[in-house]
Amino acid sequence: MALLLTIGTTKGGSGKTTLCVLLASVFAAKGFSVRILDADPQATAIQWYARSLDAGRKLENIAVDVVQGADQLAKALAAASGADVILIDVPGTVDEILNIAAAHSEMVLIPARASGADLPEVVRLLARLDAMYEGAKPFLTRCVLNGVSGIAKNTAAFKVAAAYIEDHAIPVTKTIVVERPVLQLMMMDGGPLGTMPGDAEQIRKAMVNGEMLADEIFETIAAVGAEQ
Repeated sequence: MALLLTIGTTKGGSGKTTLCVLLASVFAAKGFSVRILDADPQATAIQWYARSLDAGRKLENIAVDVVQGADQLAKALAAASGADVILIDVPGTVDEILNIAAAHSEMVLIPARASGADLPEVVRLLARLDAMYEGAKPFLTRCVLNGVSGIAKNTAAFKVAAAYIEDHAIPVTKTIVVERPVLQLMMMDGGPLGTMPGDAEQIRKAMVNGEMLADEIFETIAAVGAEQ
């Protein structure tokens, strides 16, 4: 059975597709077959895929499909059922696509910067998901903090963000996606993270960061499943 993850946020610029491609890179490097369903009208994931092909990057174990509308998503999910991991990049709205994607997923990941712009939007999205399912969601939700620099956690702004997360009981992953230029290069130049040219040590660190997040996702889903 495929691991199915929805990646969504209603706040632009929060790194939604970057997170999607990072996870695809990590899962593919582990030998899993990965299919990204790009249901966002901005089509950032399929643009990354096209740039990857144009640049001659090796896309072993990764495929991307464009999904236009809720009706097509249901068909795309059925067609992608042979993949080991399915990642759904949903639009930045609370709509039927999000509803269908979430209902089929083990987990909904909400990327966010540790900022006063992103975190309140996470709270609103979590509330909307609860309302959709009347408090009985059939999937887990986790906020993934990203774009965090190495020294950010020592700043007053980050501490304020951490307090906001605690006060509003936002379920966050322990793993934070650290801000790295190589992730920007991955999105602009195409190709999975492991195929990027440039500083090999920075690529390695970014891959390890992504692997930690992927492992945490697996462990969290398994732990919750064992409790049920």
